[in-house]
Amino acid sequence: METWLVYAVATLLLWGISGFMSKLAVGYMSPNRVLGYQVLGALLTGVLLFPSLELKFEFGKGAFFGILLGVSAILGSLFFLLSVELGKVSVVTMVSALYPLVTILLAFFFLKEPITLKQGMGMILALIAMALLSS
Repeated sequence: METWLVYAVATLLLWGISGFMSKLAVGYMSPNRVLGYQVLGALLTGVLLFPSLELKFEFGKGAFFGILLGVSAILGSLFFLLSVELGKVSVVTMVSALYPLVTILLAFFFLKEPITLKQGMGMILALIAMALLSS
């Protein structure tokens, strides 16, 4: 199995577990408090991983986009937590899991990555699936 696929499957599993843990956590405290503990967990993970990542802090476009990544990820987490507090985690997770559609469209418009007919049809089917799952 190729290395990128191993990492992608690990991502799938960990994000799947985090969606489930989110629903459990908001059952005991507010989404805002859960977010605080999520940030704490991220910081602890970062501290543990930091030595093995051989990180050097640099300032430039990469750092700028890295910070924007952190901001968008934590705001997305907050909205996800608010959603799972109010809705069914199975439905919220399916709807929020369609985020690659946003990535694909941004890549199309800003990076000029092509979208094939088959991919476009898949995107349309994903939107239909979201409508069916959320009703």
